[in-house]
Amino acid sequence: VKMERYGIRGVVLDWLKSYRGNRQHFVQMGDVMSSCLDITVGVPQGSVLGPKLFIMHINDLIMVSKKLKIVLFADDTNALCFGENILQLLGEVRTEMSKLKEWFSLNKLSLNLDKTKVILFGNRRVDSEIKRMLENVRIERVYETKFLGVILDHNISWKPHFKYIQTKLAEHWCFG
Repeated sequence: VKMERYGIRGVVLDWLKSYRGNRQHFVQMGDVMSSCLDITVGVPQGSVLGPKLFIMHINDLIMVSKKLKIVLFADDTNALCFGENILQLLGEVRTEMSKLKEWFSLNKLSLNLDKTKVILFGNRRVDSEIKRMLENVRIERVYETKFLGVILDHNISWKPHFKYIQTKLAEHWCFG
């Protein structure tokens, strides 16, 4: 259905359906092999076409929320929310996360809550409000995060990123 929305029809659509369909997999350990199971979702790993089809599949995620700024890069998703009032902001995040979870479910994807984190930028002390707002949701609060290769910290300081770069340089170039 999504491919048809992107204008893919006819022979090309049939070819893509054939490419994704009629696939099986098995596991082999030593001489022991499991029985074959049908693969009903996804694309072949390591394929050239796989990442492009995945991007087409998730491209409409950015339209799920008007309040979140959703940034997609390959298979990495970041959702940004801005506001002055912390309680209102956290309430909006909870509401919008519900919309994201619903979109993931409808699109046969899962939101990996172990990789889902929340970071608040600014230097205000709001720990008690955050704990209260997130107590029923398994989202870890972090004080640093990597965003498109750059380490950001909650105080909007470059120190963690510079330290990371310094460590990488020391590893590769033997700087002390």
